[in-house]
Parts: sequence; structure tokens; C-alpha cells
Amino acid sequence: MVQTTTPTDPSPSAPKRTNKPKVFLRSLVAKWRVSFDWVRRLKSARRQSDQEDQYLLQAAASATSVSAASTITQAPDDSVSKCSISVVEADVADTIQSPAEVTPWCCKLPQLVEMPLFLYFLAYKACLPLKEQFIFALVAANYLMPDDEYSLSSEGRSTACRANITGESPVDLIHNKIQQDSSRLLCYFNLAKNVPALISTLLVCSYTDVVGRKLGLLLPCIGGALKGIIYVVVIYCKAPVSYLYIGAVIEGLGGSHMTMASSAYAYLADILNHDQRSMRFAAVQAVLFLATAVGNVAIGYFISWGYVHSFWYVTLVFVAAVSYIVLLLPESRLPSEKTFPFDVTRTLKQSVTVFRIFSSNSDNPEVITRLRLLLVVFIFDSLILLGRNDVDVLYMMGKPFCWSSVVIGYFQAVRYLLMAVMAMLGVPLLQLIFSDACMGMFGSLSGIAGNMLSAFASTSAMLWLVPEVSLGSAVVTPLAEAMMSKSVNKDEQGALFASVGVVQAVSDMASGAAFDVVYAETVLEDSGIVFFIIAALYLFCAGIFV
Repeated sequence: MVQTTTPTDPSPSAPKRTNKPKVFLRSLVAKWRVSFDWVRRLKSARRQSDQEDQYLLQAAASATSVSAASTITQAPDDSVSKCSISVVEADVADTIQSPAEVTPWCCKLPQLVEMPLFLYFLAYKACLPLKEQFIFALVAANYLMPDDEYSLSSEGRSTACRANITGESPVDLIHNKIQQDSSRLLCYFNLAKNVPALISTLLVCSYTDVVGRKLGLLLPCIGGALKGIIYVVVIYCKAPVSYLYIGAVIEGLGGSHMTMASSAYAYLADILNHDQRSMRFAAVQAVLFLATAVGNVAIGYFISWGYVHSFWYVTLVFVAAVSYIVLLLPESRLPSEKTFPFDVTRTLKQSVTVFRIFSSNSDNPEVITRLRLLLVVFIFDSLILLGRNDVDVLYMMGKPFCWSSVVIGYFQAVRYLLMAVMAMLGVPLLQLIFSDACMGMFGSLSGIAGNMLSAFASTSAMLWLVPEVSLGSAVVTPLAEAMMSKSVNKDEQGALFASVGVVQAVSDMASGAAFDVVYAETVLEDSGIVFFIIAALYLFCAGIFV
């Protein structure tokens, strides 16, 4: 007889042991295992779905070939049979290859054109004050002590403003002479960049309809990176200033910011419907303002560390934009959508014929007069916004302000952020109270007040009030565009904005050179004369809105 023993129950007085950390870890591992299993099943389901789609396409292709073959056997003419066989074989080949064309691997990536656009304008907007202050330092090196030549620190630039100057001429006269020479050089650089950029924009943006939008996004980034490398080489080798023209021409051949912005908007138009475009276009505008503000602040600190580090920073940001476009941004126009060949002559003719909208509609001459006057407002405001950057930086670096690169960066960032807030929030709020004409007049008067304050500013505190006083001027351009859009029919909107784009490109080309020349010729008498001219342009705009 086998004697069995039963386990004795534990004493009720003994406490029951529970290992809480082990229980928690086991439950956590179980949850992770469930989540991993879910991801694995999802991937396998997607893979199976892709295989089924490819199998169905191949089956349809084989069925088409079989039915075509049966039809061919009934055809009495051998030539017709041969032609049918060749056509069917081509259709079958296209059908078998269609999965790779319909869903290429790159299309699975997010189509975020805002990212390379942010990187490009982060570098481009940072390069504007960097170029101006670098040219100023090169010109000042001709008047400073020999050991201050090619000074790469903010202190080296401030010595030029604080009269570390040789010669028997008065200090103020020599410093104004430095600003005059710098303004002339910047004028020549702007022409060397903007003239080829205008032609490249007209050709490249149209050519992207054939080869895809990524070309129009890549060329400006490559041109900016090459220009940065040329500036670095000039600094290291202490080469003559004339070598910098090579970088300006290369950047212009790449299309510069005009090609980049136009290609980005065309990219969004390819992937979005009409209802989605307004929000994404507004997001692009916000990205541009944000990149401008961040770029100005960042480059201010980089300049204080040295020009070499600054140009390397700009170049690397351009390279990062190129890498994102090549590796992570999918193409928005597939080969099947490129249906017409590229014609240079046709493109140039279209760029001229878009202005027909300002000479047609003879039945309503009031509309034509309104469109022409609003176009003048748009031209004047574009000249001011796009061309005053060189003048502002030179004016802030000069006496009596003697601002460093960091302070200039913060000033520009505050200005652009306030303009962004006004353009995106102020206009919808003011429309609830005022008409478009009243808001346009308010913006023009605000621009007049801001530029008059700049002309008469004698302290840094007065200059810091300029962005707040001129805040309303940010509404002039969007109001002019909106009023022109309301004055034409729906089928004329494309021609209207195409002509506006061409005008903006020409304004960008001419504005920098015009204001640089004015500043160079008047800085010896009074450095604020250029702001009186800008205020006069705003006064003319206010008269048109009235």
C-alpha cells in the first residue's frame, strides 16, 4: 500500500509573499509582445496586399494577351496580326511594370516640401546680413590698421565704427566713405545674382512641368552651397573681392529664392486639391517668416564667432536641404503626367503675354485703371520690402548706433515676426471693421511713420521703435493682391498671379541695386535720405488707396 502525503497548509499567521516588481515586468513584457505582434501582422498584411495587387495586374495582363491572341488567329491579314501582336506586347509590358510606376518606394515618404523650404530660407535669409557685414569688413580693412585686416570678430567691426582709423581725414568722413564703398559693391553683387536668377526662374520653373519639381528645388540649394564654398575659399586665401562675383553668378544661375519658392508652390499644387491649398499655402508663408527670424538670430551669433564659421554654417544648411530633397522628398509629378515637351520660345512668350490682363477688358475701363494702380502699389511695396535689407544693415552698423551682428540679428527677427503676425492675424481682424481701401491707407501711413522715424533716429531706443511703428505696412502687399484678384474674373486669376510673380522677380532684381546706389550717393551728406525716399513711395501708395 502506497502511502501518500498531502502538503500541509501554511500557517495562517505567516504572511503571503508577493513579488510586485516581477509581476510588473511580466505584464510590461506581455504588452510589448502584443504590440510587436500587432505591428508584425500589419506589415505582413500590407506585404500580402501588395503581392495580391501585383498578381491581379499580371493576371489582367495575361488575360488581355490571351484575348488578343484569339482575335489575332481570326484575322486574315498577317500585317494586321503583326501590328496587333506588337501593340499587345507593349500594353502587357506597360501593365506588368505599372505597379512600380503607380506606387514607387519614394511615394511612401511624406510629401513635406516645407522642410527643405525652411532649410533653404534659413540659410538664404541668414546669408543676407552675413554678406553685407562681410563686405563692410573687407572695405573697412582698407582704412584700418594692418593688423585689423580681415578681422573675423564683432570687435573687429566695432573698431571701424569707433574710429580706429589711420589718416588725416575726419573720422566720420572716413566711416561714411566705408559705407559708400560697401553699398556700391553690394549693388554690383545684387545685379550679378538677380539678372541670371530672373532668366533661370522663367526657364526652370516651366521646365519642372516636364522633368518634375525636384529640379526646381535642387538647383537653388546647390547654387547657395557653391556660393558659400567660394566665400570660404576667398577668406582662407585672402583673395581679391572680385572672386566673390563668381559665387553671385552661380547662385543666380541656380535660380535663387525665386525659383525655390515658385517650385515649392507648384509642388503643393500637384499634390493638393483646391480645398487643401489655402491651409498649406498659409503654412508655407509661416515657414518663410519663421526661417527668416531664426536665420537672422542664428547668424548674428555665428558672425560674432567669425566669418569662416558663419559661411560654413550657411553652406552646411544648404547641403542639408539638398540631402533632404534627394533622399527623403518624393517627386510630385510622375513620368506619366509629363505630356508635353519643353519649348524655350513658348515659355518666354508666355511670360510676356500674361500682362495682357492689364490691357484687355475695354468694355470696363474702370477695372483696367484700378488694376494698373494696384499693380503700381504692388511694385512700390515690393521694391521697399525686397531692396531695403542692405541699407538697413549698413545704417545700423554705422554711427551713431554701431550695432553688433547679434543686435542686428535680433532686430531683424523682431521685425519679421511682427510682420508675420500682422499679415496672418491683423488682416482678418481689421477686415471686420474697415474696408480694403481703408486698411491699405492705414498700412501706407504706418510705413511713412516708420521710415520717418528711421531717418530721424539718433539713439538705439528710437531705432527699436521702428518695427512697432511700421507694423501696419505689412498689410499693403496682401491687400493689393486681394483687391486685384477681386477685380478680375475667375478664368483670369492664373494670368493675374503669373504677371504678379514676374513683377516681383523684376522688383527683386532692381530694388537692391536701386537703394544701394541711393545710399551710396547720399551717405556722405545724410545717411537717412534713403528713408525719406521710401516714405515718399508709401505716400504715393496711400494716395492710390484714397
